[in-house]
Amino acid sequence: MSNRLLVGYLCYMNEANRKRRLENFNKSLTSMSRFKNQSCDVFAVKNNCTKEFSNKIDAQEGIDFSVSFDKNFWDISVLYATAKLARDRGYEYCMYTYDDFVVYRDDFVDDCMSYLDKNTDVGCVRVPKYQYDNMRTFDTKYTPKKDNPESLRHYNTVNNSMLVWQGPSKIGNSKFYKCNWHYTSRPTIWRTDVFWSFFDSVKSVPVMQPFEKYAAIEFNKTGLLTGVLDYGALFTFLESERTVSPESMGYGVKINLDNIDTQILKSL
Repeated sequence: MSNRLLVGYLCYMNEANRKRRLENFNKSLTSMSRFKNQSCDVFAVKNNCTKEFSNKIDAQEGIDFSVSFDKNFWDISVLYATAKLARDRGYEYCMYTYDDFVVYRDDFVDDCMSYLDKNTDVGCVRVPKYQYDNMRTFDTKYTPKKDNPESLRHYNTVNNSMLVWQGPSKIGNSKFYKCNWHYTSRPTIWRTDVFWSFFDSVKSVPVMQPFEKYAAIEFNKTGLLTGVLDYGALFTFLESERTVSPESMGYGVKINLDNIDTQILKSL
């Protein structure tokens, strides 16, 4: 299925977080309709969601199927499920996103896959909001996350190097750059074989920031570059889950991947 993208969408909604998350969740969920006419298949990962929200997710236009977890497997639920289903079902490319991101483009999937087809030195394409010509607004050295939740450290933390940029490349309605950025768990389109390699030889993985550190080291070993979709396709909120919920950092938590496999099999 190299002509289609598998998209995993993590949803975490229950009575405990309803008041804090409902407004942003609704905006995010509704925006999934922007995938409906693109070359992709979208599945929701219902991570310990209550029945009310589970039904709402399944009814959403743009979501093709879902898997349900009766325990909170943190971000690993969507990261691992996306990698595994993409590998098992023969998708060359896969993507993950979350219910605190809003999709604002309905024409980026084909362009991103074409870019990866043409740039074999690139392992993934970052698709959150970003502007190359306004880089400082997205660089935590100049703009803190409290002012712009899209702001990132412009530095490769694995090999301690400054970013070296190449591009732009114009494909369809999109413009791309590439550089030596490290792995991030923010919405990204991956070559499935590269993304699956982070899970293939391990029995368990840490969650959230510790997983990002682990995956950054593994991605660095590939020698591949990171693509960046200029102007992006999704944005997040100042009130995103990672910002307002300190416990979401997940230090010390490890997830047994066999447990996720069991949950996936029960759902499909």
